[in-house]
Amino acid sequence: MLAITNADIIVLTTPSGLHPSQSIECSEAGFHVMTEKPMATRWEDGLAMVKAADKAGKRMFVVKQNRRNDTLQLLKRAMQEKRFGRIYMVNVNVFWSRPQSYYDQGGWRGTWEFDGGAFMNQAS
Repeated sequence: MLAITNADIIVLTTPSGLHPSQSIECSEAGFHVMTEKPMATRWEDGLAMVKAADKAGKRMFVVKQNRRNDTLQLLKRAMQEKRFGRIYMVNVNVFWSRPQSYYDQGGWRGTWEFDGGAFMNQAS
């Protein structure tokens, strides 16, 4: 498929555990890559994705749909303005959840290998 498309960018919406190999393959084939979060379920895999994109001179973007959330933008500005002084520790509460039916939609969801767990997949 990569050999016959004239796309500028490949968007990966596959199970998270597949993102590294697919992203690297796309970069090596000369495409920019946009991947859903998390970009990888292992640190080393994420690094390999970045290195592949850099080596190919391509861009890689990770979807973070909440980064433009008003509350997060307010917090970002406050941190940039150093309103809190030096930060030594951060605690985060995530108040949303996924019902069991969400995990039942695909055998890969909720697995360490392909999903990364709730914190990585839902709260990244």
